[in-house]
Amino acid sequence: MKCPKCSHPNEEGALFCNHCGSSLIEGKKDWNSILLLAWCVSLIFFFVAHFINSWLITPYVLQNYDMTTGIKYIQISQTIISICSTLTSLIIPFAIPKMTYKIIAFIIVILTVIGSIIVNCANLSAYLSNY
Repeated sequence: MKCPKCSHPNEEGALFCNHCGSSLIEGKKDWNSILLLAWCVSLIFFFVAHFINSWLITPYVLQNYDMTTGIKYIQISQTIISICSTLTSLIIPFAIPKMTYKIIAFIIVILTVIGSIIVNCANLSAYLSNY
């Protein structure tokens, strides 16, 4: 590992440069942790978006607009949220280098997508049965 300050070669895993004493850890980012955090935050964000759309906005639209307009809005909004969340959820795990974490991430993605489909279908059928 080369020192970023003086370019002196050092042993791999060294914390400080043997020549100038500079820290070799500065500037290094743990991209695995950053990607994992970004992925978790995106899952939480889209779960909240699904929740708000399904439980708050959908009933409002169905109560205040005619059935055709309401169903069109519901289909468009759920499709947009689902596409964005699925793409975000699928792209980030590809960047995770450890295969074990990658497999766990994809299992969580699959469960999240299945869960959101079930919730949206159940919610829509419950509202439509009232009409």
